[in-house]
Amino acid sequence: MITCDSILSYLFGSSPRPRRIGEFLMFKTRLEGSYYPARLEGLTRGGEVRVQWYRDNIYDRQEIPLESEFVCAKQLCADIVVAQADVAYTKDNVGMIQWPYRLAEGARDIHNFEHPEISDALLHSCQSILDIIIGLPSAPHPIGPDYEQWMATGGELRDIDRANDFVREFFSAQILPGDASLIDPHTNYVVRSVPPDIQAIEDVPAALSEALRRRATILAPSPFQLVIMRLYLRRSSADDPQIYFLARTFTEHEWNTISDNDPLYLAKKGRITRHMTDPELALQAAEESGGQNIPPRWCKISIRLAKAAAGRIPPKFILASAYTFTGNEYIWQDTELASNNPKSIRPALSRNLQPT
Repeated sequence: MITCDSILSYLFGSSPRPRRIGEFLMFKTRLEGSYYPARLEGLTRGGEVRVQWYRDNIYDRQEIPLESEFVCAKQLCADIVVAQADVAYTKDNVGMIQWPYRLAEGARDIHNFEHPEISDALLHSCQSILDIIIGLPSAPHPIGPDYEQWMATGGELRDIDRANDFVREFFSAQILPGDASLIDPHTNYVVRSVPPDIQAIEDVPAALSEALRRRATILAPSPFQLVIMRLYLRRSSADDPQIYFLARTFTEHEWNTISDNDPLYLAKKGRITRHMTDPELALQAAEESGGQNIPPRWCKISIRLAKAAAGRIPPKFILASAYTFTGNEYIWQDTELASNNPKSIRPALSRNLQPT
């Protein structure tokens, strides 16, 4: 017999796999029906568990719930949760949810997805990113030296293979798929804008145009991703150096050799966590993923793209936060310190800058 105390501990306590307020569980709307995600909203004054069906569930006609939320006695809720530990979820016994375009791969090209704030920030960063990629002395940025060092230690790997590994190994910025789809035209602009003769540019060391174009192709998406991450974090371009190092993945040797006197010590040892949206949390409710975010195509809950689902990611939702290596909230350094370090990807609209 499960006691009330053990139920609360299991649902909201510090058990090995806690089910806390705000998390999604799978429930049935009727005995012989499918499982659908519902959120644990909290406890009523009477001590019952308040549960709300996920708003974008797509129900079979005979399974539509009578109310959007319900209360569940502690004992019954515990019985359901414990019973689900033995449930083998499959696509045959779980329902479907609506899925916003912002979480869909290729959303810009396939679904005409738009996000004016992000598109404007990307557009106004193109010239700065082009200067960084070319390597102008007036636009120093750590991504250039990091890339060159990476390429110099490639061993027997072909240059193109080594270059492609750079972004995968160096950055952990998790951008929403739909937002990432907005980057492509701006990356294409930067690559097309690389001069055919690098030696014709004043103050730029001689380099092979082919190598520079490859560098632009490989590197350009990363600064654009960091521009989007800046919006997620709700920071200004003055914080770009800190965001770069917060998103950078260091090797164990690099991590251990970061100097305590480095003005960006906390950023280099910190991290950025992208917070999961409600649709993502609902989708993962049927997964035994150990905290890992399973891609939608592999999840048991099916998705149906719908414009109406955009409201599940409200404008005020904070998509990312920065933390120190000890797990505390990261304290952003002042802009004066940042200005003494590598170049920010500042909004600087260039002439004739119209990516297509």
